[in-house]
Amino acid sequence: MYGTLARMKVSRENMDELRETMTPPDRTIEGQRATYVVVPDHWKDEVWLLAVFDDKATYDKNAASPEQHEEYKKYRALLDAEPSGSTGRSRSTSPNRPDRRARSGQPSS
Repeated sequence: MYGTLARMKVSRENMDELRETMTPPDRTIEGQRATYVVVPDHWKDEVWLLAVFDDKATYDKNAASPEQHEEYKKYRALLDAEPSGSTGRSRSTSPNRPDRRARSGQPSS
């Protein structure tokens, strides 16, 4: 999997509209697995975005699409500053994955 982890500054007044803008109901994005907006418990006008795709190819295809650019302009207008973050490959570290349980000697079911 491949995706983006981004830190974004947004005011409380724009939070609900940001969530709606980032999850358009009328657009299916090829290869997109999930999008999460994480709001820290100690809110300080900051949220984290995690966008997950099947692979780098589908991520890059979406990033280059005119539709994504238009969506970015809409949600960027709601932010207090340019988002910061990074893109890269995702690796699970969950101890509950079946392959990890098998290596640890734990039962797989």
